[in-house]
Amino acid sequence: MSVLSAAVFSFGTILANSHTLKMSYLVCFVLLCLLLSVLGDSIDYMLGKYATKLMSKFAWFQRTFPTEQLVKGHHWIKKYGGSAIFISRYLPGLRTVTSYVAGGMEFPYLGFFICNVVANGLMLILCATIGYFLGTIPFVKAHYILIISCVIVVMAFPTLVISFKKIKNNK
Repeated sequence: MSVLSAAVFSFGTILANSHTLKMSYLVCFVLLCLLLSVLGDSIDYMLGKYATKLMSKFAWFQRTFPTEQLVKGHHWIKKYGGSAIFISRYLPGLRTVTSYVAGGMEFPYLGFFICNVVANGLMLILCATIGYFLGTIPFVKAHYILIISCVIVVMAFPTLVISFKKIKNNK
């Protein structure tokens, strides 16, 4: 899950405990997060179209996206097609690479866009709904800060593990 998913989850729980916020605010927030997520993935897709040029010119690109990750992503998309794009939205390691790889292998943009919008939309709606309904539980209300902190740590954990592995491998 992404930072946007955590934000939507948190906003849903806040809305459940608020008497002044309206459901329309949550809907607008989910739509804004969906727009930002799809825009970011579309930019990654477009950058992926020029991946070969970027990899040969910029060392930072090679460090950010190692060749073995790109090869795995390429096989993943080639084997599963649009399903891979849909599923990768829920997998932290593949989420980052899939957009670049889909662009690099010239996966049809319309197919990428549709899978991306549906997957991100479902994730954000799910996070908002779970957050809203969990926010009505008395235990969650009483321990809101602790629970949100745990959600943030769990969502950040894959990124931290990958970062520590990169640091360890560079030594």
